[in-house]
Amino acid sequence: MHKLSGEMLEIGKRQLNTLGFNVQYATNAFAHAGHTAGTIEQRVEDIHEGLSDENVIALMAVFGGYNSNQLLPHLDYNLIRSANKPIIGYSDITSLMVGIYSQTGIASIHGPGFASFCDPNIFPEALISFTQLLLGNNQIQLQQPTFAADDLWYLKPEFGPRDTYEHPNWQAVRPGSATGILLGGNLETLLSLAGTVYFPDMQDKLLLIESNPDEKPGKFERELSQLQQLGVLSVVNGILIGQFKKDSALTSLQLMTEIFERVMPDSKVPVWMNISASHVDPILSLPIGKEVLISDEKSVCSLYISP
Repeated sequence: MHKLSGEMLEIGKRQLNTLGFNVQYATNAFAHAGHTAGTIEQRVEDIHEGLSDENVIALMAVFGGYNSNQLLPHLDYNLIRSANKPIIGYSDITSLMVGIYSQTGIASIHGPGFASFCDPNIFPEALISFTQLLLGNNQIQLQQPTFAADDLWYLKPEFGPRDTYEHPNWQAVRPGSATGILLGGNLETLLSLAGTVYFPDMQDKLLLIESNPDEKPGKFERELSQLQQLGVLSVVNGILIGQFKKDSALTSLQLMTEIFERVMPDSKVPVWMNISASHVDPILSLPIGKEVLISDEKSVCSLYISP
């Protein structure tokens, strides 16, 4: 939080207020200790504080970073079960969302963090899907947005305008429909839980994977191979790959197909790429720990989220 200017904080609060949400900063929200946003004790205290506060309906991370996995042994999982409030965020927050699900079955929201709402030009699709998922009780259908952007908006004068481009199609690396409880998030962060009690049972699940903005094909394939060797890719019902930056080699359908042919040569599991749930905007909100349907209708991908 200490990296955000006062102007950015006001924009973020205002945009969430417009959606009908009040913003309350945790006690240690502005703390920092070395390369982390406060000590382990401070960050755990903030999570427990939000869970215990009856006026708080969800706990939203500011952004990602590193080292959220070090909080997992210190969380009060009985409190998490009784409070039943979602964690909201992406990237490094994957470890909290997946770790909490593995210990409690409580769902979280893979979606924009508070810093995303500080962008005065945040995409309408991000606002709509966030509000629908956090407050809605009906089935939600998500489809490919019209435009995307991966520029550094916070470095621009007056934070904009965004350098938008036509959103690439949600493409089938391997076509097909699938359903299951959605788990995953940032691939590197998910793998940081491998071999621990916080790594979830992936049997019959849908796997969401997105990577860091400058991910290289070799590293991405190595991490996929690790998932395969962990037994994950052979038991999931389907795979969603988050959109990469427009100048990434991993935007190539041919390259992605070749990677999966090497990593999963005999698999018929549906795999879809360019899903709007990554470090590229807009970030659509998806439930980690709830059932999602990947619908392949005449080679057009839609996602349906159960209430």
